[in-house]
Amino acid sequence: MRADLLSPTLSSPTTPRRSSIASRVRPDDLAQDSWFRLLRMAQSIGSFLRWNIPSELCNSTLHLSDRLALLKSLPKSHSAFFHMAVMLLFESLTKYRVAVHINSSSDCPLVMVSSVADSGSSGRSDLQSISVLGGTEGGRKTITDFFKCAVMCWEAVHSHKTLKQEFASLQKKWSSVDWELVHNFEIDCWLYKREFTHAVADLESVGEANTLAGTIARLKLSSCLANIGKLDSAYQVAMSVLVSVLEELSISAESEDVPDIELADITNNAGVLLMPIDAAYVVPFCVQIAVEHYKNIAFDGERSDTALSHLMLFCQHDWPSLRQLFLQVMKRVKDNKGLIFDNFFRYITNIDMLEEMMWLSNTDTSQLCLLPTSHRQRTVTRGVDKEAKEELRVAFEKQALHAEDRFIPALHLFLLDTVGQQA
Repeated sequence: MRADLLSPTLSSPTTPRRSSIASRVRPDDLAQDSWFRLLRMAQSIGSFLRWNIPSELCNSTLHLSDRLALLKSLPKSHSAFFHMAVMLLFESLTKYRVAVHINSSSDCPLVMVSSVADSGSSGRSDLQSISVLGGTEGGRKTITDFFKCAVMCWEAVHSHKTLKQEFASLQKKWSSVDWELVHNFEIDCWLYKREFTHAVADLESVGEANTLAGTIARLKLSSCLANIGKLDSAYQVAMSVLVSVLEELSISAESEDVPDIELADITNNAGVLLMPIDAAYVVPFCVQIAVEHYKNIAFDGERSDTALSHLMLFCQHDWPSLRQLFLQVMKRVKDNKGLIFDNFFRYITNIDMLEEMMWLSNTDTSQLCLLPTSHRQRTVTRGVDKEAKEELRVAFEKQALHAEDRFIPALHLFLLDTVGQQA
């Protein structure tokens, strides 16, 4: 090549080429502009192929729901329907994943779970509402709009045998079946449609508990297991998540000062939840699963002092909302004429519970074993010596002096005592 034909940027064959465009365009601008440029390209191709695509369908500034309505106006047999549905699917899906992983409203990622308040029922009756916990109203609506648009586009490309085959062929060419983006979305779709068995099958191989991906997978898995009635498995998974949460808070077996957390109230949220992966939300969610697990055992007709004791512990989390459940526990204790709860004074700090149990200990109808095992032979029973009863009274009074409405320290002690053991 002649030297006088070289451009100024190629004045020497050894001079590296530099993109003068990339240096002038910010990454944010490129990301914002990418869908606009792709849609313009699709519009040009559609015009060349005489697809008669509505121009507004390729308008990236138009709301997704409006563009979805335009998509539905196209005949499904038309090539334009399939290609525009795929484009709208991946646009809304990409924006949804970005929104849940980079959640500016709560400064932490979101995870989709199904409320355990609905446990025991599965199968889709209709598409559900989604409750986004935390953030602003506008931010919550944007995230749900992205997801619902992606779901409807996903259903559109699976609505007919020919479309389904064409989409499967496209996925194979792109190898998109293996994309984390698509895999996670499919799991969220199963949750959204209450097809929990399908979701569990996809979640069986979960990540390590101490990674974000592992925490997300385990929260989804515990949610699905609870909703198909596998409460024991759901509980075990939920407890593994709580251990990870407390580890992230630098709470270990040697911790003397356990920080308290302002826990969010999620009890009134039913259906599908998009929940921040933050201790303030994760702890109440996992506790709900624990409550359902122990309720299932404690009130099934057979005596289980372990279930009643642990249920009492978890009732402290949402007090006084769970007061009625605690009273049910007390009724069962009275019916059983006693309770063995060696760690009562290690876990229970709620003053109302202490007063109720102290009153019961002064009656002659129940045999309460509330002191550590080493004191078992001197526990309060009918006709025992006064020294044992006095020891229990002192323990109650001492605990009442230090009673606080703090749940995390009690939960911390419980996990230290029970992790790795069969609940």
